[in-house]
Amino acid sequence: MTVSRIKDHKVRSGRVISPWNYSMGQTMKFSSWALNRLPEYIWLALILDTYERDKGLRLAATILQEISSYEKSLDTPRLSKILSLPTSAQESIYKSILKRIGKDSLSPLTAVIDGEKNETFWSYFYVPEHSLDSRLLKLQSIIKTNYFHQSNEATDIRFLVVMNMVYQEKIFFSRECSSTIEALQEYPNTNHEDEKMRSYRPMVRSAEMHMGESNKEYIESFWKQIGMSTECKLFYINHKDHGMKSDEIIGDIAEVLEYVWCKNKEESIKNGKLTVIMSLITYSYKVLHETVTNNVGTSIAARSSVRIIAEVFIMLKYLIKMAAEKPNIWNDYQQYGVGKYKLVLLKAREVEVAIDSHVIPDILEMLVNEETWEEFIDADLRYFDQMGIRDKSIFVGEKELFDLMYDYDSNYAHGLWGAVRESAMVKCDNAAHMFHAVPDFSLKQNCADVVPDMVKLMKRTLTLLSEEYELPEWYIEKYKS
Repeated sequence: MTVSRIKDHKVRSGRVISPWNYSMGQTMKFSSWALNRLPEYIWLALILDTYERDKGLRLAATILQEISSYEKSLDTPRLSKILSLPTSAQESIYKSILKRIGKDSLSPLTAVIDGEKNETFWSYFYVPEHSLDSRLLKLQSIIKTNYFHQSNEATDIRFLVVMNMVYQEKIFFSRECSSTIEALQEYPNTNHEDEKMRSYRPMVRSAEMHMGESNKEYIESFWKQIGMSTECKLFYINHKDHGMKSDEIIGDIAEVLEYVWCKNKEESIKNGKLTVIMSLITYSYKVLHETVTNNVGTSIAARSSVRIIAEVFIMLKYLIKMAAEKPNIWNDYQQYGVGKYKLVLLKAREVEVAIDSHVIPDILEMLVNEETWEEFIDADLRYFDQMGIRDKSIFVGEKELFDLMYDYDSNYAHGLWGAVRESAMVKCDNAAHMFHAVPDFSLKQNCADVVPDMVKLMKRTLTLLSEEYELPEWYIEKYKS
């Protein structure tokens, strides 16, 4: 399936609009094949399933053609329309059906069609010998087979729907539509493996898409009856851990950091640059260390860890680049962070912070006042250096890192639906439940391991460090590839 690229999308008022939505504007209305139309045509699907494709298509087409000869109100063969007809009209239709197929074929429908409200249908198609479980299983199988709107099986049903319109004389094709006429004539006699079906099937699906509205009450009742009568069948992805020797790289990073710090100890006492650089890298290192040693690389929380290391890398690269024109940027960065802590401290003093809270005002006060009395410290509500992390990533040539790592993992940090769906929900493989997603109460679903990406980012961070300070030769030799 061909999908559009990002450059094909339009950006309007902060929204990234797909090419299809942009071209259609507000005129497009969605009607799901599986959710809204398949339940209406499931009786045709049961016929095709019972008698297989060739015979099933012939039988169903004959039934529809005969019904169309006397019931002109049935422009589409929707089951809800049939059930809403007067008793005499329903009986005529059911007799036409039973002249050609056995009642066993449609008996599964009595599992979802109310017998009290639809006595006529039940009198013709209810089979006492068929248990409720067997009827439900058959419907589940039929729904699953025909769920995807482009499947061969679903397209066969859609072909019958189009032909019903032809039999009802509600649709006509001009001579200019020769390819569509050919497709409808040849479709039932052509095997799905035939190359010609590659062009026939899209024509059939396109013609069926515009065949009227579904009965909302019937659709809701259908899914309620079959959904509440069956159990979820949950499946989940079990991501394996990275399997790499991360303990070794963690040990090597620690040695490198200690080497650089000790080698430049004098500078650390009088120069904020080394302190900031080494502290930022140590911060990332500790995040990686915690993730690996606690074996939480496949956890939700680890996504925020990747985001931290990515942002630290971008920030560090930005600070180094800006230092050429703003030598005091190292101190500015520190003061900005202290100001942010001061804001938290001021707010903490105005509320009663719980004793067991991880926000500890005494520690905040100590850190804020560590070098300068807080009354001389301002707080900046803007981004550091008045540039957001996205703009900083572009400025330092790391837009790709922002787009993939930072932006993706920010979904987890903000609890946005994509991240929630991926990590906190599992799929139900029951077609009767519309393949819905279920909250992962049993904690079966995990996420892809983040450790390999974290290690790559840490290596890139040390490469950035090497541009400012000398690294030990053994590390350069070991990781030169």
